[in-house]
Amino acid sequence: MKKIFRTVCKLAIFTVFLSLDTGVYAASAVKADLSYDGKTAFFLVRLTDGFAKPSHFMMQNPNRIVIDVPDLEWKVKKDFLAAGPVSDIRFGKRQNGEGRIVLELRAPAQVKSLAIIPHPTEIGYGLLRAEIVSEQKFPTANRVGRSHAQTKKPFSVVGLQSYLPKVPAKRSGECLFVIDPGHGGKDSGAVTPSGLYEKNLVLQFSKELSRALNQKQDIRTVLTREADVFIPLEVRPKIADRLKADLFISVHADSIESHPDIQGVTLYTISKDASDKEAEALAAQENLSDTVAGVIYEPEAAPVKHLLIDLAQRETNRYSSSVAVHMVNSLRKVSPMNNKPYRQAGFAVLKSPDTPSILIETGYLTNEADVRRLLDPNARAQKVRAMVDAIMRWRQERPCN
Repeated sequence: MKKIFRTVCKLAIFTVFLSLDTGVYAASAVKADLSYDGKTAFFLVRLTDGFAKPSHFMMQNPNRIVIDVPDLEWKVKKDFLAAGPVSDIRFGKRQNGEGRIVLELRAPAQVKSLAIIPHPTEIGYGLLRAEIVSEQKFPTANRVGRSHAQTKKPFSVVGLQSYLPKVPAKRSGECLFVIDPGHGGKDSGAVTPSGLYEKNLVLQFSKELSRALNQKQDIRTVLTREADVFIPLEVRPKIADRLKADLFISVHADSIESHPDIQGVTLYTISKDASDKEAEALAAQENLSDTVAGVIYEPEAAPVKHLLIDLAQRETNRYSSSVAVHMVNSLRKVSPMNNKPYRQAGFAVLKSPDTPSILIETGYLTNEADVRRLLDPNARAQKVRAMVDAIMRWRQERPCN
């Protein structure tokens, strides 16, 4: 969950792995952020409205990455710091109306790709990747001449079969619950001030929840990951569908650096229309998880298929909402809750048309008290018991199979 930008306008995002990303438009840049993970620099720019193809080229003496974007207005306050090989960012307007963004480099950087890719929640963005190369390789790695963003047919997510847990088939009368520890691998999620990663905290919590549920009669759980590995967002709900799961629970921990006083548990279910701006912003940030690994999704389904999916999902959403309400009522007895403990937004990981699905934010990693509770075995056990109780009550409303 990392820091989220809040904007009231419709946003398009363009992201950069050490270089800037791609794609826009007759638009305005309203927010920018630059970060570095030790190997790759990330430059994120939020823009309003439509899309056009940006282009980029390299310059030397000094080394620079130049990105030209048609009709771009730059309305960003320069409040970001240098990161990795990028020492400064400048913007200018060319005579032909193009906006020009210049990334000044203190170390050579290679732009490996420039492409526009679709966003899981219909927020447009482009992704441009660059990796650091040596001074000697710089002239050949970055060929002279302009490169244009390509609107390519997206490549498919890696086959689902490779991600499916090797577990026995579901038995008649058995309840099968898929528990999904958020993030993993190269996607660390949020980070506490002391340097603890969300991906590790939620994996521990998920394993404890799994063990508690497995002690109940006729209940079996499957984890989407049992180690520190990356799994694409699109794959996670498909695991639940393929296993014919009765419930999908995605486990996360929130983060909001601008308000370290905010704390508590929050439950989410899917909705095309977010319940509030905070939920919408969180869903957009969570849905960027796959861009860390460069995952690109298949084109949207045909309209008729969409209609069939929507009809199936309406029934599924009723059960999702029911289990979320049970969770809130049970958890508030043992844990602080968010001031709006049940919210809805377009989380990509909750898009199964067949499996009731919820996402739980177990606390805020930017809040000291919440972090202490997540590190406290007794506090975690209380939350786990409350969640198990809620699921058992929900199970009475919706028998498995």
